[in-house]
Amino acid sequence: MSISNLFSDSGKVKPVVYSLYWLGYVLLFSVIQGWGAENHSTVFYNELLSLLPRILFVYLVLEWLIDEFLLKDKPALFFVVYITLILFFAFFLRVIDNYIILKYFLKEWGKEPLFSIPPFLYNAIKLQFVVTAPFAFKLFYFWQKEKGRLQYIQSEQLEAKKDQGNLVESMTKAEERVFISIKSQRKVVKVYLDEIHYLEAQRNCLVIYTRDEVYRTYQSISDMEEKLPADQFMRIHRSFIISLNKVKAHTSSLVFVLNHEIPIGRAYSSSIDHILRKI
Repeated sequence: MSISNLFSDSGKVKPVVYSLYWLGYVLLFSVIQGWGAENHSTVFYNELLSLLPRILFVYLVLEWLIDEFLLKDKPALFFVVYITLILFFAFFLRVIDNYIILKYFLKEWGKEPLFSIPPFLYNAIKLQFVVTAPFAFKLFYFWQKEKGRLQYIQSEQLEAKKDQGNLVESMTKAEERVFISIKSQRKVVKVYLDEIHYLEAQRNCLVIYTRDEVYRTYQSISDMEEKLPADQFMRIHRSFIISLNKVKAHTSSLVFVLNHEIPIGRAYSSSIDHILRKI
């Protein structure tokens, strides 16, 4: 069974997986601790009564802490909040032990002071133990997911270099209109030059804004700049190429392409100023 089967599409651990994990945890610790205490049923009840705080702790770490801090590149904040949660729940378990379990259910067990260090450390270590396996599985799941995403991008880029550069094929004429062929969403799409408003580089892809559609393709803006006719298109920023025919107005720092404001990069301002004045 693949590890991805343990998680939902949103990356959450499936409820049935949680149920099986906690059932296995209670049985395992009942056997291990009961072996030394020679009283498996008492240990079983003790584990069962203190299970809810442990479930809540693991759930917060897996479904909130990892997603909000660790996966968003905030490791220091993740560590601080994680330690705080362990300390809080370790103390919370001490309160449950002293004032609920030992008082009402396991009266024959010895009672220690609430702020006694050894049982507090025992609870903290046990919390760390119960979260380790789910924590590792979730990180491994996201690592596999990210690896798959990167492999998909790489495969798209490799396909783009084949078939005579599928992403931007050679320009040709069809019914007196010039177009380019690009690969977008696993399809080769014909994009007419007179419909293009502007192009924008976004991370590892190039976004082409046209009259009716928006296309995303894995192609560098520099490669696209070489393919487009210089008398119709101009690069005015490291991330933007505009269609000169769609320019409505401009200032020293902005170009207005229909209803969009496109910034002019400092490195391009001196070379494009005289061209824009002719529009």
